[in-house]
Amino acid sequence: MKRIFTWFLLFSSALIFCSMTFVDQAKADTNGGERKLVYIIPIENNVERGLEAFLKRTTSEATEENADHIVFEINTPGGRVDAAENIAEILQDLKIETTSFITVKALSAGSYIALNTDNIYMKPQASMGASGVINADGTAAAKKAQSAWIASMRGAASSKGRDPLYAEAMANAKLDLPEYGAPEGEFLTLDGNYAIEVDYAAGIVNHRTELLNELSLSEAKIVETEPTAAEGIARFLTDPVVVPILLSLASIGLIVEIFSPGFGIPGSIGLISLVLYFYGHIVAGLAGYETIVLLLIGIVLIIIEIFAPWRDTWLHWIRCDSSCIIYVNRERWSYDLKYCYRTNFKYYCGHLFV
Repeated sequence: MKRIFTWFLLFSSALIFCSMTFVDQAKADTNGGERKLVYIIPIENNVERGLEAFLKRTTSEATEENADHIVFEINTPGGRVDAAENIAEILQDLKIETTSFITVKALSAGSYIALNTDNIYMKPQASMGASGVINADGTAAAKKAQSAWIASMRGAASSKGRDPLYAEAMANAKLDLPEYGAPEGEFLTLDGNYAIEVDYAAGIVNHRTELLNELSLSEAKIVETEPTAAEGIARFLTDPVVVPILLSLASIGLIVEIFSPGFGIPGSIGLISLVLYFYGHIVAGLAGYETIVLLLIGIVLIIIEIFAPWRDTWLHWIRCDSSCIIYVNRERWSYDLKYCYRTNFKYYCGHLFV
């Protein structure tokens, strides 16, 4: 009897131990998110080259840290086509599962970026689409550019198993989809319900916590990324609106300075604009140190041109061909150039530095 009782105790102890191990394992499996790592990367404001550099850095960091999932929180009206296409290439090369969480809007280039991710979730008031390509002045782009962009939109949708028809309708107003509020002549824009209906969005969620629950990542470790101060400045300086302003100020300021005595405010504005333009592109990774060297050489040459005592009598050599070199004065270059052309030499140089 005593022996039977001993065996019973041993069997019960073993059974309890196994049960506890099983329960612990079950909890570990249920809360597997504790071992998972999720990166939250914002895509906000205009899509430009500075954003491209920011996403390249943060996605590389996520890859190096062996992240299990990347969530892109999107709120953008769109932006530059070249930047959007480069961002799409970054997303397509990722081996990590990606999700776009559209918090307000993903229009134009923003919708294209979202289509290049594995999953799309939207807030109830969010929208995506209206992706027609336009020029900087707001007019419709050339047919060649429109055709290329439509193909990119279709390709992005197809790459993630989505029907390319609706992606094309976002960029091609000739398609007729009145059932989704986009009759012929209008670009398609999807709200959350329409996006779910056409299998573009996986669901509608109210906030990030709900999204993580939907993705079974409620217990995951969250890493939120933000642009550094330098990246923030670079994003502003590479904005499609700011870039032409900087270049215009630089060119106008330097031209006015060249034809003005001494060196004053116009030249200072021009040089500062150039420095800001190149600084933004260098921080964004769009230019290297060779750009700085060329900029400095150009500044030195401009200073020489402004302050040289012989600036008004500078003579130039123009080579017309291997047998003709004409020595021209600033006031006579057009006459001599015509003369050179009339004498039937094989060619003449049209690049004048005067």
